[in-house]
Amino acid sequence: MDVRVLSSGRAHRRASAPKRLRNIAPSGGRSAALRPYGAPAPTHARSSPPVPSVLRRYGLLVPALAGSVLLVVAEFSALYEIRIITVTAETVRGGSHHGYALLVIALASLLMAFGAVVGRSRPAAAALLVLALAAAVVTLAIDLPDLDETGPYGRDYERAVASAGPGFYLETLGTALLLVSAVAIALFGPRPERAPGERGRARDADAAASPPA
Repeated sequence: MDVRVLSSGRAHRRASAPKRLRNIAPSGGRSAALRPYGAPAPTHARSSPPVPSVLRRYGLLVPALAGSVLLVVAEFSALYEIRIITVTAETVRGGSHHGYALLVIALASLLMAFGAVVGRSRPAAAALLVLALAAAVVTLAIDLPDLDETGPYGRDYERAVASAGPGFYLETLGTALLLVSAVAIALFGPRPERAPGERGRARDADAAASPPA
């Protein structure tokens, strides 16, 4: 009687062993349970290539740099031109029209973008957003209303016409890039690094706030 009970128990354990292995096997299935300890898991699908660290860290600087360069070029380009039939009577450049305000904004934006991304400065990110809004005010409130202004030529010549020059389109694109960069840096830019003591206090505060299990 004892022999039959003992042999029956052994058979039951052998039958239930694969089931227990299946229950404790990881997501890799039976092959993962039988894989030697420390062996890499087989890859069934090719993973996407990682983003280079330089691009991941400094990529937000690209639109700010491009926008600032466009604003500088626009300052020395034709904002609008006044034509009389086929003759260009006057060419107004962007810098002379608004006192080279966009040149100052562009140089300051470069410094603020560098400080916000490389230096992880949140005040610099906020200042970059303010500068981008100032560039939008210059473009839309100062330059745009005067694009069809013929001045004294319109009084003296009936066929005098004013039209936007390449400088206006350059400053518009530069302002848009600067705004996009400022918003992206404010939302997704790097945050200031905490000191080791601050990180320890933050962990202690999180542990104290979390309810016990």
